[in-house]
Amino acid sequence: MLIIAQKRTKDMAEATAKTSLKATKRRRSRFRSLAFQEALWGYIFTLPIFLIFFVLFLGLPILFTFYITFFNWDGLTPLKELKFVGLFNYRRILSGMVMVAQDVIVNSRVGSLLGLRPILNLPQADTRAAYSYWHAAEFTIGALIGQLSLGLALALLVHHTRRWVGFARLVFFMPVVLPGVAINLLFGNVLYNPRWGVLAQIFEMIHMPEFIVHLLGGPTWLLNPQTAMRAIVVMQVWQWAGYYMILFLAGLQGIPNTFYEAAKVDGANALQRFRHVTIPMLRPTLALCLVLNIIGSMQVFTPVQMMTQGGPARATEVTVLLMFNTTFGYFKYSYGATMAMILFFIILILSLLQLRLLRAGEEVL
Repeated sequence: MLIIAQKRTKDMAEATAKTSLKATKRRRSRFRSLAFQEALWGYIFTLPIFLIFFVLFLGLPILFTFYITFFNWDGLTPLKELKFVGLFNYRRILSGMVMVAQDVIVNSRVGSLLGLRPILNLPQADTRAAYSYWHAAEFTIGALIGQLSLGLALALLVHHTRRWVGFARLVFFMPVVLPGVAINLLFGNVLYNPRWGVLAQIFEMIHMPEFIVHLLGGPTWLLNPQTAMRAIVVMQVWQWAGYYMILFLAGLQGIPNTFYEAAKVDGANALQRFRHVTIPMLRPTLALCLVLNIIGSMQVFTPVQMMTQGGPARATEVTVLLMFNTTFGYFKYSYGATMAMILFFIILILSLLQLRLLRAGEEVL
C-alpha cells in the first residue's frame, strides 16, 4: 500500500508540474504576443514620421544635389531651362586631382632626387578644387592624430585618478561645449596675434631667441602658409580632445579588471598591459572615434572661415570653404554640388575602409 501511495503521489506531482509548465508557456506566449503587438503598432505609428523626415530632409536633398551635378545651374535659372553638361564637372575636379598628385610627386624630395618632370597637361583640370581636398586631408591627418592621441591620454589619466575625477572630466570637456566662434576669436586674436598676442608676449618676456621663434613658425602663425594649417589644427585639438576623452573613458570602464590581473600574474608590465589588453579591447571605441573624426575633420569650415578665410595664399582653403564660396559667392550651384558629392564619396570610402581594416585586425587577434 505504501508503494502504491508513493507512486500516486509521484504521478500527481508530475501532472501538477506539467500543468504549471503549460500554464507558464501560455502566459509567456501571451506576453510575447502582446509585446510584439505593442512594438508593431509603435513602429506603424512612428514609421510615417520617420519616412517624412527622411524623404524631406535627407533623401530629396541628396538626390537633388546629385541631379544638378550633371547640369550647369547658377541657382537662379528655372530648372526647366537647365543646360545638361554630363560628367564635365566631375571631369574637371578629378583631372585636377591628377594634376595635383603629379605636382606633389614632382616637387617631393624623391622627385627632386630623381629629376622628375611633369608629363601630364590637362587644360580642363581645376587644380584649385583639387588642392582644397588636399588641404582638407592635411587638416584631417593632423586633427586625427592630435585629438585621438590626446583624448586617449586624458582618458587614461582620468581613469587612473582616484580623486577629483568629476572635476577633471569637467575641465577637460569644457572646451567642447564652448561656442566655436568664441574659441576661434580667442586663438586668432588673443593667442596667435603677431603683435600683442599672448604667445608673442610670452616669447618677448622670456627673451626667446628669434631663430627658435621662427623655428616654431612664429610670430606670424596665421600669416605664414607653412604654419597656418598647423595653427588651426592645434586649436581644434585643444577644443575636441575632451570629446574623444569621454568616448575612450567609456571604453576603458568597460574593460574587466580580471584581464589586467591575469596580465599582471603573467608578468606583464604597464606598457605590455596597455599594448596587449587596453588597445585590443578599445578597438570598437577606436573605430567609432576614427569614423567620427574623419567625418567631422573633412567637413571643417568654421575655424578656417573665422581665422584665415582660406589664406594665406590659399594654404588653408579646404573643400567646404571653397564649396561655400563657389556656391553662394560665384553662384555656381552645380559645381558646388559636384564638390559636395565627391567629398561625400571620399568620406564614405575612408570610413568603410577603416572599419574593414579594424575588423580584419580583430580577426587576426
